[in-house]
Amino acid sequence: MKRITNYSKLHSILGDEINSGGLILVYGEAGTGKTAIAIQLSVSFALERYKVLYLTTEHPFAAERIADMIGDEIKNVGERIYVIKLRNFRQQLELIDKLEMFITPKLRFIVIDTITDNYREIIAEGADVVKVNMMLNRQLATLLYIAKTKKVAIMITGQMRGALEDERDEIVASKVMKYWPDRIVRLEKIGGRRIATIEKSKNKEEIDRKIFFKITERGIVDEY
Repeated sequence: MKRITNYSKLHSILGDEINSGGLILVYGEAGTGKTAIAIQLSVSFALERYKVLYLTTEHPFAAERIADMIGDEIKNVGERIYVIKLRNFRQQLELIDKLEMFITPKLRFIVIDTITDNYREIIAEGADVVKVNMMLNRQLATLLYIAKTKKVAIMITGQMRGALEDERDEIVASKVMKYWPDRIVRLEKIGGRRIATIEKSKNKEEIDRKIFFKITERGIVDEY
């Protein structure tokens, strides 16, 4: 099976930070494509013989999605994508604090999917909101520092607020989550269409640009 070659839509959505290094936030409701984008970019880097570090709160990790995309190359690609399960918020903080130790010349892409899962869980358990927000703030600041100094692309994904929370159309911990990233992309699913809206970019002309895309077994493809 041939490797995937159509990444035009992904690069259009995620911008220059994918190649030059930067912190990218992709957020939206469940089923809008956050994990699909993260996995496809991981495959893209692995096919180019780079290492990928994928931190996930999802259990089990959806390895079958990688197999669907690349078929016979699964063994080679699988050896380059390192998956770590994030069990709780404190472990997430400790790992991000030590993340710089994982950086090597061959590591070019880091994913944290979803960075707000464990945040919501610890808040629900009754933890002090101010302290937890400070911890989340530190995580985001550390990720941006690593992306800039090590020239590594880092993609984080975030959830929307729950139906019983205020501002349900906003991302969880929005003030912290939206302050640090170089690029912010919001995903929506309206009917059968998926829409990526660029909310923050170094290129001011890109802001509010909408990009339509589809998710297939072979990954992200253009929709005209």
